[in-house]
Amino acid sequence: MTIDLVETYENGVSTVRVTDTAVILPPPFDSVIQQHLAALPNQTTSTHTTQRWLFPGARPGRHINQSALMIKLRRAGLDLQGAKNATIRALVIDLPAPIVADTLGYSYPTTDRHRRDAGATFIDYINKRLP
Repeated sequence: MTIDLVETYENGVSTVRVTDTAVILPPPFDSVIQQHLAALPNQTTSTHTTQRWLFPGARPGRHINQSALMIKLRRAGLDLQGAKNATIRALVIDLPAPIVADTLGYSYPTTDRHRRDAGATFIDYINKRLP
């Protein structure tokens, strides 16, 4: 993701474009991204001055790799496994587990286990669809 995909407007609203649609960044994420942009790492060498990555890597012209990002997030105190599990559980409350499995590439038993752990039942999906 490049820094060109993040915009901040005069009213202080920040957006990020993942597709053609800009999504508003809610607080506190908007201020975190703005602070990150103001202090982008790896900008002090002559080989990095023209890089456009939102999360630049240590190698010139390259974005940060997955392993380095995971290490930084863990050092910041984030429980990555817990966040992933909480996200899947939130999804299976709103969507049928097989759809979540197909969309994210998980097995049906895995998303069904998350559905059971979240306390969602199949009738919940029907009730959400009824007017």
